[in-house]
Amino acid sequence: MSSEPAPAWGSGNNTVWEEYVDIAFLVTNCFILLITSFVGIAANLFVTWAVHHQKSLQTWNNALLVNLAVIDILRCAVDCPILLTIVMLVRQRGYVDEFICDAQVASFSFSCCIQLLTLACISAERYQAIAQPFKTSQRRKRIIVLIPLTWTLAILVAGFCLTFVKDSPVYVKCHGSQGEAIPSYDTFGLYILVPLWTTCFVVIIGFYARIFTIVRAHSRKIFDKELDNPEACSALLIDSEQVKNNSGGEALPVAKADQVSALPVLQVACRIPHAPETEATEQNQEVDGAVCMMPSLANKDRANKKKESKMAKRSGYIILTFLLFWLPLITTIMVNFLVHKNRSAGMGTIWDVEILSVSVACMTSLSDPIIYAAVNPQFRTEFYRLRNRLKSSCKKR
Repeated sequence: MSSEPAPAWGSGNNTVWEEYVDIAFLVTNCFILLITSFVGIAANLFVTWAVHHQKSLQTWNNALLVNLAVIDILRCAVDCPILLTIVMLVRQRGYVDEFICDAQVASFSFSCCIQLLTLACISAERYQAIAQPFKTSQRRKRIIVLIPLTWTLAILVAGFCLTFVKDSPVYVKCHGSQGEAIPSYDTFGLYILVPLWTTCFVVIIGFYARIFTIVRAHSRKIFDKELDNPEACSALLIDSEQVKNNSGGEALPVAKADQVSALPVLQVACRIPHAPETEATEQNQEVDGAVCMMPSLANKDRANKKKESKMAKRSGYIILTFLLFWLPLITTIMVNFLVHKNRSAGMGTIWDVEILSVSVACMTSLSDPIIYAAVNPQFRTEFYRLRNRLKSSCKKR
C-alpha cells in the first residue's frame, strides 16, 4: 500500500500569502512617503524661515544648510509624491504612464546627487571653520562657487540617467515588466549611486575625523594652560610673601619685567597701598600681592572652539542619520548585484524590498530639519517663537 504524498503549499495559499505581503509593502511605503512629504515640507520651510528671520543664523556655513533644506523641500514635494503614485498605480493596474516613470528617474537621481554633494561640502566647510576660523572671505568665495556647482552636477547626472539609465527597480516595475528578461538592472544604483555615495562617505568621515582631532588637541592644550596658570600664580604669591617676611614688611621686587612677560597666559597686577614712592614703585615692580587673570583673548578663543565643536557635533548627527537611512538602499544594491546577477522580472518580493529601501532613503529629507531644531538652540528659539505666534493668533480668533 503506497502512501500518498503530503499536501504541498498550494498555489492558492501562495497567492494569499503574496497578497498579504504586497499589502504590507504598500501600506509601509504609503505611510513613509506621506509622512516624509507633509512633515518634511513643513520642517524644511521652518529651517529656511528661521535662517531668514534670525540674523545670527545668517552665516556662510548655514548657507549650505539652507541649500540642503531647499533640495529636501523639492524631494518632499516632487520625488515622494511621484514614488507614491507609482506604488499605488502599479498595485491597481500593473503599470504607470511613461511620463511618470521618466519623472521618477530624473527627480530621484537629481535629489540623490545634490544631497550627497551638499553633505560633503558641509563637512569640508565645517573643517575649514574650525581649522581656519578667521578666513571668512575665502569661505564666502568657496560657498558661492560650491552651491551652483552642486546643482549643475546634479542636473547633468539627472539628464544622463534619463537618457541612458532606465533600469532602476522602480522604473522596471513602473513599466510593468512582469516575467520579461531584463538585459540590465539598476545600472544607476550600481555604477553611479554606489560610487558617489562611497566617495562622499569617505570625504565626510575624513573631514570629521580631522575636526575631532583638532578639537581634542585644542581641549588638551587649554587644559594644560589652565594647569600652568594656578602653578605660576601660586609661585608669584609665595615669592611675594617670602620677600615681605625677609625684608621686615617692606616690599621688594619679586619678578623682573622680562620674567613677568615670559608667562604666556598671565597678567600680573602688583600694588602696595600707602607705600612711599620709590624708584621701584615708579617702575611698577614692587608687589604686596599678585592677581593672576586669564587674558580675554584666551577666554574668547576657548569659547569659539567650544561653539565650533558643538556645531561639528550637530552636523555629525545629520551625517549619521543620513547614512543610516541610506544604508538599506546601498545594501540591497550590492547584495542583489552579488547574489542575483542573472535577473529576470519575476522577483516581486525582491522588487518590493528595493522599492521600500528607496522610500526609506527619502526619509533623510525629514530627518535633517528635525535635527536642526533638536540640537541647535537658535533654531529651537525660533521654533518656540513661531509656536507662540500661532497660539496667540488662534486665541484672537
